[in-house]
Amino acid sequence: MERLKDKLKRHIAAKRITQNQVAKSIGVSGGAISAWLSGTYKGDNDKLAHSVEVYLRKEESRLHILNVPTVEIENYRVIHHAMDIAADEIDIALICGESGTGKTTAVTDYIDQYGGIYIKIDANFTQYRLINLLAEELGVAGKGSTARQTERIIHALEDRDTIVAIDEADYLSDASLEYLRQVVYDAGKTGLVLCGLPRLASVIRNARNDHAQLLSRIGVYVQLNDISPEDMASIIDAAWPELKTPIRNAVIAASSIRFRKHLSPCLRTLERILKRVRRFVAQNGILEPTITDVKEVARMVMRGIEQGGTRNKKSTF
Repeated sequence: MERLKDKLKRHIAAKRITQNQVAKSIGVSGGAISAWLSGTYKGDNDKLAHSVEVYLRKEESRLHILNVPTVEIENYRVIHHAMDIAADEIDIALICGESGTGKTTAVTDYIDQYGGIYIKIDANFTQYRLINLLAEELGVAGKGSTARQTERIIHALEDRDTIVAIDEADYLSDASLEYLRQVVYDAGKTGLVLCGLPRLASVIRNARNDHAQLLSRIGVYVQLNDISPEDMASIIDAAWPELKTPIRNAVIAASSIRFRKHLSPCLRTLERILKRVRRFVAQNGILEPTITDVKEVARMVMRGIEQGGTRNKKSTF
């Protein structure tokens, strides 16, 4: 028990975290951890010790996971340039690209660096929820009708130098798209970024002309290209510089997912495979992976039918 306590104390010191943070991860109070470490805990000591042991085991496992840094690849730079225009010229930027082309990373990094409002949409997003979330992000949420809430949003935007970025905007309803155009851009005089899959452009340019006014106001349209092998290589080099070229090329080849009839490089898949290859190396006590190791790890990631699966294969994890 005392060895386990010492191990937890060393972990807290090395990670520069608090006892409360550990307690939250375990699911107990900060006071319980403090009392357990000092030997005055009145609860079930064996149960808490087991929870601490499991927590430390998980933390040790996470040390093997590779940190994949953000690299300013071409799509990253293109997205930031489009957002610069939307912010500086109070314009609407439409950014479309397949999944895994780096949209979310670039957009969130821009907001972190320069400020702004970031909202990620999902399939269940309603206009009511959009309005309330906008108001909350602007700090003007309050009671009243939707019209009153909208007035507060407009006034807040008029008085602020900011940008509103909507990620996965292809999930928005037609009414929500028009609301953003009318309230954020037209009335609020604020730059607006709509980011999503290629279908978003088709929704806005539909034959019914439902979004004619929105379409006429889009000043920046970006159709992202697939991630190039050179960009993939630069990400791998930043994350794992000692990885040899043949292994790096194997990771690049494995990091594609199927989009309809073709395979395209995917940054999310690349990150997963890199992390799992590093975990594989640590768990198997080897210095570096082989091409076969990379292929084995890649089988655990769903990337497309022709890439194969894991059924009837013995897992190495």
